[in-house]
Amino acid sequence: MRSILVIISVIIWTSCGQDNNKIKKENDLFETYPFRIQEVNFPKNVILNMDIEGELIFDITLDSIYESNLIERHTYLYVTTEVLEKLNAKTIQNVEHEAYVDRLGIGKFNFKVKFKKNGETSLFLVIEDNLLIKPKDTNTGITVRTFEYGKELGVLVEE
Repeated sequence: MRSILVIISVIIWTSCGQDNNKIKKENDLFETYPFRIQEVNFPKNVILNMDIEGELIFDITLDSIYESNLIERHTYLYVTTEVLEKLNAKTIQNVEHEAYVDRLGIGKFNFKVKFKKNGETSLFLVIEDNLLIKPKDTNTGITVRTFEYGKELGVLVEE
């Protein structure tokens, strides 16, 4: 779904007089930067096979991009209880997970998760923030930047 939105946005902008060769994609970081995740409200002890509600608050402040240069922004939260090799969007999308979209653009996600195994485990959360940025001048094209931020929470699951 997110890929379709990004692709449609790029197609619209490129069909409006932009040269197709001027689209640049930057994957700035595929490491985790938990400092952008300001707060996660989720219990440390949960009950097996119950839907548990949580909340994540994400800092939506743009560090190096002016708001006036932003065409579109799509921010997603991926949540899983599966063990991950690496904490990033690509890895989490390859296992059973839930995905949430920040439709209001305020950086607040409410989510639900169900744990299927007893004992000590982890909850993995990844924010994927996709930005479509206006060209700097007539010689450059639209830039698509993807940032990822991850957090792992320790959880005790009981019957």
